[in-house]
Amino acid sequence: MAGKVNFDIAAKKFYEILFKRMPDLEKFFGNKTAQHLMFISALRSIDDLKNDDRLLGDYLEMLGRQHRHIGLSDAHWEIGKDAFKQAVRAGGEGLNEGEVQFYMGSFSKIVKAIKLDPEQEMSYSPDMAMYDVRDGV
Repeated sequence: MAGKVNFDIAAKKFYEILFKRMPDLEKFFGNKTAQHLMFISALRSIDDLKNDDRLLGDYLEMLGRQHRHIGLSDAHWEIGKDAFKQAVRAGGEGLNEGEVQFYMGSFSKIVKAIKLDPEQEMSYSPDMAMYDVRDGV
């Protein structure tokens, strides 16, 4: 990838848009600083794994499972998708359309994993433990 994403700017933009369009979502985020840092960590991990389809796929599925409990509607996810795209564009310096689509594809795979029936889940590889965002940044 030629462009670079400023993860901090992207995270700020994501939550700015998300909370502006859906203020009721703020109740899901008790510690906004920790959430901001986890979002940065997730973007950084996606970027780090961009050249390893297997690990990236495992990581995105893991993120989806971690978000499954939220129980949001398809309309919420559409707003989240739009917020994510605007965030990547805001934080993306010199990203071309293919690079933006890479991040959008990653978001779509997370949402797909959220909606996946637990019976259909694959277990992720042990290599993914280092990318588990619940363990901090």
